[in-house]
Amino acid sequence: MPARASKSVALLGLLCLTAGCDDVDRFSYYYANSGTPARWEAGWSSSDLLLHDVDGRITLPVDVNGTGGFRFLLDSRAPTVWLREADRTESLASLASSRIPTPTGPGVVLPNLRLGLGSVQLRDQTLLMAPGPAPGVPAPPPNVDGVIGYDLLRRFVVEVDRDASLVRVHDPAAWQSVEPDLAIPMVVVGRRSYVDARLTFGDGESAYRRMQLALAHPSAVYLSGTALESAGSGGVIVTLERTDFSAVSSPSVAAATADADWLEDSGAAGALGASFFAHFNVVIDYPGQRLFLHERQKEPLGVRSAAHVP
Repeated sequence: MPARASKSVALLGLLCLTAGCDDVDRFSYYYANSGTPARWEAGWSSSDLLLHDVDGRITLPVDVNGTGGFRFLLDSRAPTVWLREADRTESLASLASSRIPTPTGPGVVLPNLRLGLGSVQLRDQTLLMAPGPAPGVPAPPPNVDGVIGYDLLRRFVVEVDRDASLVRVHDPAAWQSVEPDLAIPMVVVGRRSYVDARLTFGDGESAYRRMQLALAHPSAVYLSGTALESAGSGGVIVTLERTDFSAVSSPSVAAATADADWLEDSGAAGALGASFFAHFNVVIDYPGQRLFLHERQKEPLGVRSAAHVP
């Protein structure tokens, strides 16, 4: 095992002893995949992956150690790469370097895996195999093998083109943006991404609040704490705006709200979920910390209701 990977696994073991591993998010495998670059095939700087829509959530194909056919849920707020314990992934369990307890049951750490996203490969990746993902990360559908989160995506510009049914992964050094309908600064805290949005409640009161990006959560808008209390039963209108307040139509989506107790420790007022972003083709520039929204041709922006409560 390479020295870096050995050090990472040792660190995880130490954290398990000191923290009891009662919360996988407490260490989030922070050092496990640091410094592992993406390797592009010669002549390529982007990769097109066929998007599958599962109840508004996005899955995409991933190769694991050269074996194709695995499907992973794209989750902008998952801090790690998680693999489901199942018959399809049983052969990978033999590669485990250590066993650890997780909130969803016993898990194993799988180091030194090679993950392929079409024409780009990532080597020396560490995955967590467990009965369920980290707390606050929704379980993927039964036919989905795992969850891809910030741990993997942070190296790329990720484009979700629902009109073309593609997820495009771009090399940031070669990517050139197309003029979007809206470009919004994004911040990353604790391996999760946030934007500022204007929330307008039923009584007409309006306030700017920080919202987490939660592409794998099915509802449009999730609120917690005082923001949820302000919304009451009247829902909320969420408006994203350019920070320079130039003359531009600011997309707004009205939706019923779902409770988000999983956000209580994040400092955010809420989260924007899959039903919100379904109105747009979305580009997440992780290295540049920017969010670009292009209004979809096939689904014009309008008022939608999404009252699903997880």
